Amino acid sequence: MSSHAQVLVLRVEEPSLVAAKVLEQIVKAKIVEPIPTDCVMGGRGYPPGTRIETAIDNPDDVRHVVPNGFEIDFPGKIELYFPPDGGRPWVTCAACRSPLEEDVLLGHLGPRNPFRKRKLARCPGCGDERPIEDWVAHDSAFGNLAFFFWSWHLRVDFIGRVQEWASSTFVVVDYML
Repeated sequence: MSSHAQVLVLRVEEPSLVAAKVLEQIVKAKIVEPIPTDCVMGGRGYPPGTRIETAIDNPDDVRHVVPNGFEIDFPGKIELYFPPDGGRPWVTCAACRSPLEEDVLLGHLGPRNPFRKRKLARCPGCGDERPIEDWVAHDSAFGNLAFFFWSWHLRVDFIGRVQEWASSTFVVVDYML
């Protein structure tokens, strides 16, 4: 069986403050337990709480599944979150919708020297230049904060509540491993 996560990706000014606020509300609502465990992929996360059914459509299907829980990721920079299921991320120009070549995109996603001016990505269609995170991401999202919900199929009303708690919009990315 493959692992699945719904990932809510945000781009916010203060990711640690937003993460703390969302975690506080999710714990308060008893959707997750307050103490992290090894319930998520390769790290620490918060296992389902006693009121998980208020957040997901399939509470009985996930109670004994691993991975299963809530994980917070803040990479310290804007990052492209995309499903690692073998597909490649792709972006298009915000001005003319021309796609950026994969090798150019991947070159812009690598580590960057904070002491050098950021290199802009040039559109092959219209010649417009902009930071890579200002391109339109497809089946993925640029962000500096992500909430992973492992093995959960989130209810629409719960997604709305998280959006209120975060005081920000986000993009939902579906991960299949």
